[in-house]
Amino acid sequence: MNNDLLTISRYLFEPEDIVEFRCIRDRDVVKRWIVAGEMPKLDDELTALNRNGYNIYYGVNPRKEAGKSGDDSVKLARCLFCDFDNIEPGDGCGMFEFVYTDLFFAGLPEPTLAVHSGHGIHIYWRLAEPVLDLSLWRTMQSRLNDRLDADRTIKNPERIMRMPGFMNTKKQPYQETFICWGTYAHR
Repeated sequence: MNNDLLTISRYLFEPEDIVEFRCIRDRDVVKRWIVAGEMPKLDDELTALNRNGYNIYYGVNPRKEAGKSGDDSVKLARCLFCDFDNIEPGDGCGMFEFVYTDLFFAGLPEPTLAVHSGHGIHIYWRLAEPVLDLSLWRTMQSRLNDRLDADRTIKNPERIMRMPGFMNTKKQPYQETFICWGTYAHR
């Protein structure tokens, strides 16, 4: 079983949250919606798709209902998150440690999760209270990306991120994706 599916479901969502999955290979997209508490039930299907070259993504912000995509489909935001791609840390330092140093010097709290995305690091902070005003969330997300010099496109409410526990097949060499750090401290 893919333990990363279980970890993501517990760290970033409430059990009743609706999570959208998108499996993408070239222009072919397979979508699935499931409540967070049941995410591990998708393991076999997602693993088969990944073996067939699909990249596995999920919507970080819970959806209002199954079957709907787009920014208007987002119910609320439980997290802030950043994407750091093409990190070249050097000096024997790993990618997560390199990013974590930037977080420390920016005076930010410890993240809830860090994911090695195959060619970078994704950082997530679970908020103490969900943000219902998605315009406010977008502003918060933009400011965080600016402050950390992270990918500035990561600000739309329906944003999908790479699901850990699967291969990143976007470019060669294919890379494993995995959770490299996590804490329940912000729950």
